Amino acid sequence: MLRSVVVISIFILISLLLNAQQVWTQNVETEPSVERGALDHSTEPIKPAIADSVFAGGVVPKWIWGSNNVQNYVLRTSVELSNVKAARLKASCDNVGTVFINGKRVASSSEWQEPMDADVTVSIVPGKNVIDAEVANAGGVAAFVLKLAVLTNDGKTIEVVTDETWQVAEKQGAESTQKSNLRATDGEGPWKKVFDNVGMTSRVPGGTFVLLPGFRVEKLFRVPKEELGSWVCRTFDNKGRLLASDQGDKGIYRITLPAIERRAAGRQPSEPNAAPQKPGNIQSPEDTRRVDTLPLAVGETKVERLDFSKFEFKPTGAQGMLWAFDSLYFCCSFRRW
Repeated sequence: MLRSVVVISIFILISLLLNAQQVWTQNVETEPSVERGALDHSTEPIKPAIADSVFAGGVVPKWIWGSNNVQNYVLRTSVELSNVKAARLKASCDNVGTVFINGKRVASSSEWQEPMDADVTVSIVPGKNVIDAEVANAGGVAAFVLKLAVLTNDGKTIEVVTDETWQVAEKQGAESTQKSNLRATDGEGPWKKVFDNVGMTSRVPGGTFVLLPGFRVEKLFRVPKEELGSWVCRTFDNKGRLLASDQGDKGIYRITLPAIERRAAGRQPSEPNAAPQKPGNIQSPEDTRRVDTLPLAVGETKVERLDFSKFEFKPTGAQGMLWAFDSLYFCCSFRRW
């Protein structure tokens, strides 16, 4: 039977003084990067500071989950670290997993047969480090495994693995209320020695952007999916603010971007002897290289959920949005109204 989808196109006149129902803010973060061409001097792949053999032996990780196979969780642990020279992480999730270190996304995968492998040195801080894994299952058995190997400056290797001491929370930001459930030891079950399926062969470390000279990448806002949904449609209003719509029923958000300042992109004239960045080095927020300037976002990104409680319609689930003639043109399925 042929079925048709009815789509309604409307326009909404949004007052510039429309109140926010709720407000979120996040600080801007600079992401690690390397200049395109900086590695062209060699065709040899990067040799990781921590070899694959570390993940083949040593402390054996365990596959873990929460108490319910069909529920999504955040699995969490923490570790005190200092004097760190290098850090590398491998992880796998049956089915979908994303790993965060100290709130920063470092790796993700949607196929357990294709585990995550990332150099996470820049994400480690002296003192307490929190490791979070957002995990989801698409059916059948559910399990997650992780091993973090840390090399210190005095040559010692510290290994952090998933086991029964990990805590379980229902979502990011929620308190951990229970311990994890063990599903198997690495090497057992259908997954076998899953970390043998991946190795670092790229000349650019995972989680690193390759950029043209003079560019940098800044993360303005990480959307907490449980609270704000999945933003599938965006447009700018006449004030230069972004408007974003959740694909479900969580409404429309107004995003005020942080101020832009021009700052020195690198080595200052007052530092004539400063050494230039060596080819292959990864550019962190503290790295300096040029005398010219770059536009940098400064401060916080502000996100507001718009309050349509006094409107006849409460728009959400946009399939298309456009700001024109002081109005927001909004296209969505009739089922959203």
